[in-house]
Amino acid sequence: MALARFILCLFACGIFAIENDELLKRMEIYEKNLETEKSKLSVMENEITELRQWKRNIEQIFQGKNRNERLLLDQLPGKTSVAFSAYISASFDAPSFGVKHTLIYDNVECNVGNGYENFTGIFRPSVPGTYAFTWTVCASGARNSEIGVELVIDNKVHGSIYVDSESSAEDDCSTGFVIHTLKLGDVVYTRSQDAYHEGTVKSDQQARTTFSGWLLF
Repeated sequence: MALARFILCLFACGIFAIENDELLKRMEIYEKNLETEKSKLSVMENEITELRQWKRNIEQIFQGKNRNERLLLDQLPGKTSVAFSAYISASFDAPSFGVKHTLIYDNVECNVGNGYENFTGIFRPSVPGTYAFTWTVCASGARNSEIGVELVIDNKVHGSIYVDSESSAEDDCSTGFVIHTLKLGDVVYTRSQDAYHEGTVKSDQQARTTFSGWLLF
């Protein structure tokens, strides 16, 4: 009887030991899973912190942008939008261009603020500020053309371009770009350089001779 009880006790202890080992293994798995989840949570917390900082930076940028826009609007009285763009509607002989002759861009595509005069080729700012100007002159290769055009602001040359088609059947264009601060009463226009011009000033569907400008701030 005592022997039977002893055997039964050993059997019960064996089962308990097996169950205890299984429990320890499961606990180890749970602990590993918990560490993994903690690591993922830490990564997510760092990403959330970075996203919050990114959001603050974006908000600061837009707040500064809006502030700068308000300052610019406060500085500009009356109309705050000024822009024009025009081109010469037909090609013409360069020698007839003459010396110091104002180009008249008769075909107007845009004239916000009505500062450009298509019958004189002159731009008069309706708003003081800093403007950008660009002009392009094209030369026909049919007659080996050579042409020079300069940008004039209040009788002073502020930019100059020169175009040479060099060989027959080879058209060529040249473009100038100037940024300048204007006041009310200033006049801006382009004119031929103080030199001989030959060939043809080209302005057609293939290449246009143009004059444009717009208010920056």
